[in-house]
Amino acid sequence: MFIRWMNTVHFLRIRCKFVIEKKYMLGTVALASVIILSTTACSENHDSHAATTAASSEESKSTDVTEIRDAVQLTPRLESADNFRDVAGDGDGYETADGRHVSRGVVYRSNVLTLSEKDLKTVESLNISTILDLRTPSEIRESPDVTVPGAKWINRNILGTESTDSSVSASTTPESATRMMEDTERLMVTDSGLRKQIAATLRDVIDSSGSVIVHCSAGKDRTGWISAVLLKAAGVSDSDVMNNYLLTNDYTKDRIGKYYDAMVEKNGQTAADTMKPLLGVQSSYLQAGLDEVNEKYGSFDSYITDGLGLSDSELNDLRGKLVEG
Repeated sequence: MFIRWMNTVHFLRIRCKFVIEKKYMLGTVALASVIILSTTACSENHDSHAATTAASSEESKSTDVTEIRDAVQLTPRLESADNFRDVAGDGDGYETADGRHVSRGVVYRSNVLTLSEKDLKTVESLNISTILDLRTPSEIRESPDVTVPGAKWINRNILGTESTDSSVSASTTPESATRMMEDTERLMVTDSGLRKQIAATLRDVIDSSGSVIVHCSAGKDRTGWISAVLLKAAGVSDSDVMNNYLLTNDYTKDRIGKYYDAMVEKNGQTAADTMKPLLGVQSSYLQAGLDEVNEKYGSFDSYITDGLGLSDSELNDLRGKLVEG
């Protein structure tokens, strides 16, 4: 479904080799396809790429990420998975439309789980019953998750098979890279294959016997959309959904800052600036997907039932899982 770019679309490839914390990393970014969602960035975990070092003024108006970060007091911070956090948000959980709150400790979101021994012990303490890995088989082969004892591991390959009929032009400027990222979020709504995988992921959450971790490589694009769908299903406001999405830029800024500096040194300012929109998240990315939902389905509930194919009963079960009683 999602990779025929590799044969049909002109790619701009940026390769970089550099040292971070005494390790050499090699990253390849294909700037011309939705495969950016799974691109291996040059990172400590060989396959993580996340926050941009400079948020737009629009993002700044949307949320004070530092304030939000400080409020997330109960979520353990993992050094080896820096985008790990509770989907529920702050100390009491995001408020829902009916005045309740999203339950904490039910669903966690993360980048790749290449966990240190210390962080693995922390994760083991969270009663994790299910790990939903949204990556492609090649991503998993390159950077397999650490096994979490007692947790069932499920692969929901959001990117799908090795072909697609989509056509996004090669991204050779920051502006075209931004447009491409917006298009990828729209495809979460319009692409039937993606919708099937998203629906399966939601059903996995419903069926889980304990806490769930949802993750991809960087924990920002595929995981960001799944997290948004979960929060909207729970009845969380668009502003809080956006706040949760943008926290990636704060959680991963130190590592990505090192990566960006190395990109400048290795490939030059122009190449690094072209890549910058792909490293983190911008409000326009998620907003493109939210707008597509409203245009195609009229509401998020209709997207979940009509677009993803969940029954009303399943939607109610999902809400019951996510929202405090």
